[in-house]
Amino acid sequence: MAKDVSQLKQVLSLLPTPAFFADGETVVWSNDACRALPLVVGDALAPILGKALPLYRERDAEKTAQLNVGVGESLFEATVRRFDEGDLFLLTPAGERDGARMHALAEGIRPALSELMAVGAKLFPQLEEAEDEYLQAQTAAISHACFRLLRTVGALQFFTHGAAARTQTDLTALLRELAAHTTDVLADANITLHASLPEKPVSACVDSAAIEYAVLQLIAHASARCCDSRTVELRAEAAGRWLRIRVSDHGGDMAADTLAAAFEPLGSTGLTLPIARAVAQQHGGSALIEESGDGVCVTMTVDLTLPAPTAVHDVQTEYRHGYDPAMVELSDILPPQSFDSRRFDI
Repeated sequence: MAKDVSQLKQVLSLLPTPAFFADGETVVWSNDACRALPLVVGDALAPILGKALPLYRERDAEKTAQLNVGVGESLFEATVRRFDEGDLFLLTPAGERDGARMHALAEGIRPALSELMAVGAKLFPQLEEAEDEYLQAQTAAISHACFRLLRTVGALQFFTHGAAARTQTDLTALLRELAAHTTDVLADANITLHASLPEKPVSACVDSAAIEYAVLQLIAHASARCCDSRTVELRAEAAGRWLRIRVSDHGGDMAADTLAAAFEPLGSTGLTLPIARAVAQQHGGSALIEESGDGVCVTMTVDLTLPAPTAVHDVQTEYRHGYDPAMVELSDILPPQSFDSRRFDI
């Protein structure tokens, strides 16, 4: 064994990060952090790497590789580097690296965007009196871009902020008000929202801002897919301890690989559906996407029996600068004229 590898193992033994060496397809050494995982010396790499095993075999031995590693029920991102002793695997919980990247991206965008919004708040009111249509069209385009950036910053920040307490909320009233306002907003994009909601109040301890945020993500996803039908359907129904919120479109089938990766952060749907699923999970529920008729339907469930003291992920609203949440979250769908300074105070 090379001296530098022996020293490296001594260092790795002190780290809280799971690490192991593999010789060929067999684990030959692991540090103490691996003891918390169902991973022992002598394990074969085939069940650990799964679908990543062919990529591991084909990789360039001179370069560091990134692979997905499944150990028990946990998913990790593995940094793999080849030594004379074998291949070193350093494991990081899947999503942790993505979270750090998203936070860094949000922090990189936010200062410049805040400055731009501050300038716009002073400039755009003065332009409202201008009669130059070209000038108004250009300011509307700037406003539109600002809102789309606000949405991006909010999505990136979602996975990195703190927690807030749930409060007793009438979800029927919340969804009814959201549906009515969203219907008006989507009219600019020539999209019709059909809502079917419970007639009676459905009350639960929830983070109302988070629920609203999640439903807007579902509507944004469906609106982007609705194609020629130009219709989106929002349905909610209470069944026992659960409230099921369904949003469907008529945008045709979705490819199998797209469906499979729909809830992965930065996957086939970006951050839109991962946010909806995260909010559902924070409220004791889950999310499901499936083909339905001539489109797809996304369902999120909320547990109506959660106790009031429980804390959940807090959807920060400061990034919106006080602007209409529906205008922000649907800005990718709306046309630039929706943000004309003469009809909308940015």
